[in-house]
Amino acid sequence: MQAQPMDTAAWFLDNITPTNTVESNELAVWDVYFRTFAIDSFALSAADSAKLFNIAYQSGSEGGIGVYMARIMLNLDVDLGESNKTDEEYLTEEETEGIKSFILFPNPAKDEVSIMFQGYEEGENILIELFDITGRKNISKQVYLSGNILTINTAHLEKGIYLYRIDTGSGDSGKGKLIIAR
Repeated sequence: MQAQPMDTAAWFLDNITPTNTVESNELAVWDVYFRTFAIDSFALSAADSAKLFNIAYQSGSEGGIGVYMARIMLNLDVDLGESNKTDEEYLTEEETEGIKSFILFPNPAKDEVSIMFQGYEEGENILIELFDITGRKNISKQVYLSGNILTINTAHLEKGIYLYRIDTGSGDSGKGKLIIAR
């Protein structure tokens, strides 16, 4: 009996021992790919999304092909300026310290969605609102940030397109689209 291509790929993944960051990244991305995209399941779990985000925001020269694969899977257009900048042109850690951002993932989502906050203080007041396409508010959650990732249960939501708004106690806000796919 001839092995199926997916069985062969899974065997290779199980028998690879990564020896460096490049190989670890590629192995991690292939693992997520074969459990999701390869079987036409495009909604990533929060753990898989976090794993891919951590890889996607690495430098391609240090993280290898897995960095670009993760960016494609997350549909990210990440410009780290890797090709043309000198060391002096990158922001230092002190220069990025005051920059605040957040990202909502996975998107599309199934039963939960996570929001990763960067640059926010522990205990900061956060308001998260989710509206369906008709404008009806489905989720309104006031929380105090503890850690940098907040997970919200979306299992009760119908499949479809939703709009989210995130307001912070420091006056920052953001909005966007979230797709719930089952």
